[in-house]
Amino acid sequence: KTQQMQVGNGKIRCENSNGKLVYYGHTDQAIYNKVNVLEGSTYKIALSDGTDLTLASGSEAVYPIGGNKRDVKLKGEALFDVTHDEQKPFTVECANGVKVTVLGTRFNISAQAGKPVVVTVESGRVGVSHKGNTVYLNSGEQATFGKGESEAVEKVDAKLYTSWASGIYEFNDVRMAVIAHQLSLWYGVDFVFASPQVKERKFTGALLRDEKLGYTLGLLKEVSNLKFRMEDNKIVIE
Repeated sequence: KTQQMQVGNGKIRCENSNGKLVYYGHTDQAIYNKVNVLEGSTYKIALSDGTDLTLASGSEAVYPIGGNKRDVKLKGEALFDVTHDEQKPFTVECANGVKVTVLGTRFNISAQAGKPVVVTVESGRVGVSHKGNTVYLNSGEQATFGKGESEAVEKVDAKLYTSWASGIYEFNDVRMAVIAHQLSLWYGVDFVFASPQVKERKFTGALLRDEKLGYTLGLLKEVSNLKFRMEDNKIVIE
């Protein structure tokens, strides 16, 4: 179902269609909106400049509508597909004083509360400022900022960090701790590990966001000897 509303004295039209906010039109002054995403869900937004962003479970974004502003504040995780504009760089501010500046690219930011900020670029180039230093990332590169983590640029398979937004989580030789984190965002549940060894085990495969949690855990159980049990409203992996 599509719902329409007018903002900015009727100069901006917003459509809410199938879980995606789409903005059209323009105003001289930017109007800022804030979206909070419920646990266990994702949300898509098409800004008035054509930029698309997908917000992960439990995330929050403050973003401009209209005007000449292209700045977003992020808490949580989001995938950005930024419309190219050399005259108006797009910026994202997140935790730990990390600021990402782009002209036009597709990249993922993980800025979960209390954790280092991880920036992964799938295409294009971004500059990431942190504590007075700027690191430039190109396609297929990733850097981590904060909590003593190295800011050295690493080569990665970017799709492992961006595929979640399409509803398919692909992973290749990925630690169970990382997979459990993604499932926690998707389904709004907490995982704990029976031992450190289980956390470090690695797997390759793909999971679908639209499947129920029980089905997803069943798939993981079939390709491993892992066991899952509920304890104190948390899922124990052993």
